[in-house]
Amino acid sequence: MNYLLPNRLLFRQPSRVAALHFAVTWGLAFLCLALFGPRAWAQTPETTAPGAEASGQVRVVDVDDAMYPAVSLAVDVVDGAGVPVGNLTADAFTVTVDGQPAAMIGVAPDSTRPLALLLSLDRSTDAATWAAVQAAATDAVASLLPDDQVALTTFFDQVEPVLDFTADKEAALAALSGVVPGGEFSALNPAIVDAVGRFGPDLPLRRAVVMVADAPDNISDVTTAQAIAQATAQGVPVYVVGFGERVLNEPSFAQIAAATGGRSFAVGSAAELSAVLTTLLQELHQGYRVDVRAPLPADGAEHTAQINVNTSTVTGGGSILFTAHAGEIDVAVTNLVAGQPVGGVVTFAI
Repeated sequence: MNYLLPNRLLFRQPSRVAALHFAVTWGLAFLCLALFGPRAWAQTPETTAPGAEASGQVRVVDVDDAMYPAVSLAVDVVDGAGVPVGNLTADAFTVTVDGQPAAMIGVAPDSTRPLALLLSLDRSTDAATWAAVQAAATDAVASLLPDDQVALTTFFDQVEPVLDFTADKEAALAALSGVVPGGEFSALNPAIVDAVGRFGPDLPLRRAVVMVADAPDNISDVTTAQAIAQATAQGVPVYVVGFGERVLNEPSFAQIAAATGGRSFAVGSAAELSAVLTTLLQELHQGYRVDVRAPLPADGAEHTAQINVNTSTVTGGGSILFTAHAGEIDVAVTNLVAGQPVGGVVTFAI
């Protein structure tokens, strides 16, 4: 790899029993919650807003409001070094809805929320090194969960898209296998700008860009500060995995990761990349399910849930919009037939 070239920039391309249906207000939904607890994840959030943190980051990556007033929030918590914070209990979390305190129901670890991963690989290297990079990326893609989505790009003198976001891991592996090494320079910073711009609103909110490179940017006019600004504006953490002697102490890698809420890694050779990438992807799935009871009536309107975390390693918060649904439940009334007159006390089960 060389470090001289004219300025060039690149961009990418019931049953027999009578069943009665009642539209219920939140009071009856409250009863349902007391009997059965919150339901499984189902709702896709409409928007999020990053919280202002003193240290670390709190990212709200999903919300389920289907059993309102029970609201479930999927939350990722990382410390100032980008490392997931484990073993948090309910005392670490506070939740408000439109500024009013929400009653805590419970907190539990949750790694089920899908990840949208963009993997960007520096291919300006020799064939043997590229084979090791390719093998590590293959292991990483193969380790993804069924609902995860992955996109692939490569960079050298310019940025090239390989595959747009897909949940089809076999398609991703096939696309990756067709990439060959080439180029003499590393357009890392434009590759970051390109990567964070590829996340659309329909993708999961648990997101990450992982850059794999053996050199800092040595060709483009895009500065590290500009790449960081684009990543932070999009709210996507960038993880930079450097390999080889020239990047063992590369300051720009650590700067990019720290500023965007990601992490930087440095390994001696491409042969060590597989362990780093697969471990990183496991960590990226670590989060919490925070169940609360909202204080507002079911008015069918949008409201903001704000969640804050306060621990020795993280002080921060995040927010997300949800809808206060007036739900429906099924009520089965036993020992009755259609058209039968009813009087007195009737026992029914929800």
